[in-house]
Amino acid sequence: MARMTKKMSVLTTRPARKAVRLAPLNRPGTIRDLDVPYAGFVPGKRDTTTRHFRGYGISFVASGEGRILLPSGGETRVPAGSAFFLPPGRRICFGPRPGTSWDEYYVGVLGPGTERLLGYGWLPRGVEVQPLVQTGPVVDAFQRLLKAMDRAGPHDYDLAILHAELLLFEIHCARADVKERVRQASGLAGVLRYLERHYPRDVDFSALARENSMSYSLLRQRLRAVTGLPPAKYLTKLRCEAAASFLLDSDLPVKRVADEVGISDPYAFSKVFKRHAGLSPRAFRARRRK
Repeated sequence: MARMTKKMSVLTTRPARKAVRLAPLNRPGTIRDLDVPYAGFVPGKRDTTTRHFRGYGISFVASGEGRILLPSGGETRVPAGSAFFLPPGRRICFGPRPGTSWDEYYVGVLGPGTERLLGYGWLPRGVEVQPLVQTGPVVDAFQRLLKAMDRAGPHDYDLAILHAELLLFEIHCARADVKERVRQASGLAGVLRYLERHYPRDVDFSALARENSMSYSLLRQRLRAVTGLPPAKYLTKLRCEAAASFLLDSDLPVKRVADEVGISDPYAFSKVFKRHAGLSPRAFRARRRK
């Protein structure tokens, strides 16, 4: 039976400055790939914290500002309205600057499920500060998490884990760069729909740009911002993803799969598919089916 404690102050218009230590919370064990060993809120924090993290530490500075002191001797500024991530395996110092204070929400996550969160892009692999452009949903998510941990009912620990994942999602969505990608994608909706439906065809990207009221250079810029790829490489990626589905879900010969996704030359198809999947089409089919 896992034990969990947290420090949380009563949230009022003038929060108390003394943290309250709550009773341990029992874990029912339904969710097994992720742990939330602690979470809390510290208003008016003045001291510098030095910790060696076993899992990932995530904090959000609701007001005030401070810094993270790096082992190299430098420091990273943490402004108000920022989330910062501290990875496992390092001893890290952080806190408000001397003579100042900040209000800090914090949570820790650990376990094999963190690899899934890293894959989503919700956790960075190193020390990182992320200024947020919309903080209300993040504060709401933290408060829901703390309430679930405070209740200590039979299933509240699992609920706390779900709230922790939702919190990381809200932080991700509130990032300025993610907001910009969403804005760029909204202007690309027609282009993305067309490519997803017509990927087997030859695509005239200049004509596609004109049909969507933009220049080719703007289409290229927006597509790279959203997908990380220029137009031709993104089209190839869509073709390879479709080919992977054909290889797994049908018994079509590889040459026929190449025709279906719009790459008529089997040699060229095998070459680009191996670059995308790391295996030749035949090896990919054999390994995945096995």
